[in-house]
Amino acid sequence: MLDLAQIARTEADGGDLFGLLSELFKPGDIRPNGFPDAIIWKGGNHDGKINPVAHSLTDAYALLGTLAAIDILGLPFYAVPMWSQYRHDMKLEPLSWFGNIPCTSIKWSTAGDAYVNDGKGGKVVVMGKSGNAPLRTQAGVYCNVRPYGPTTVVRCMPCLPYSQDQKRFDVNRDTGIIHSEMNTPGVQMAYSCRLFLKMVHETTKFGRVAMKPTQAQEDGINSGLLSWLLQDTKFTIGRKYAVDGYSEHKDRVDRIIALLPKNFKDGMGEWNGRIEQHISDTNYGLLIWDLIEQRPNIILAT
Repeated sequence: MLDLAQIARTEADGGDLFGLLSELFKPGDIRPNGFPDAIIWKGGNHDGKINPVAHSLTDAYALLGTLAAIDILGLPFYAVPMWSQYRHDMKLEPLSWFGNIPCTSIKWSTAGDAYVNDGKGGKVVVMGKSGNAPLRTQAGVYCNVRPYGPTTVVRCMPCLPYSQDQKRFDVNRDTGIIHSEMNTPGVQMAYSCRLFLKMVHETTKFGRVAMKPTQAQEDGINSGLLSWLLQDTKFTIGRKYAVDGYSEHKDRVDRIIALLPKNFKDGMGEWNGRIEQHISDTNYGLLIWDLIEQRPNIILAT
């Protein structure tokens, strides 16, 4: 019988989670394209009638929930070890394994702020997730609007590859593309920000902004675009970022602004409503309370 409590304790204590989980599965018979030495596990009932999917084995509740689901369902699957300590030890290579596995893949969130062993007797925040960028570029979705009960989300993708490379980061003057490990469409981001503000104004719902300008330079640009759009409007800002994205990245944000229609902000001077600015992770917790208390709101998320 699957012992989820033992798995949870092993993960929490920094024990040999890899050894424990490897005993639950068989070695996989497929490999990600370009990674012949990747660790892929196999489980479920591979009867040839149902195509297997690949699951990422990530962290905490996502890990336990995935293990419980695959154990109960018995459907064919492959599993990629991707929890914080393992991907840190492997220099993020498991993210590339998962991104190149030749079947439908299902990924729950990885703990981007987890504390892991540094191999020297100390603790560090887990290595950044830049290797995950291909998963976002392949999605090819830039903006959609989705209602979740009282919450309406304006979701902009792809926007957050956790860029670390200062030398590669730039904004193209001709296209407005924000370049780092991947390309973020700056012009589309501006339209997404304006759509968010328009919806807050027209619906009278309050708005929450879920970005990570503290971790990703792209979101510094995104928050800068939003800051520029908020100028000379009647919106009230509650929770506010410590650093103004437009002030911090003015030259690069202005390159995107230069590509927008001259009348892009026409009429916005009369727009009003309440805007709360959050770091993405914090925003998710607040959304739970919004759902419980049935507070209608609109989210701008990257």
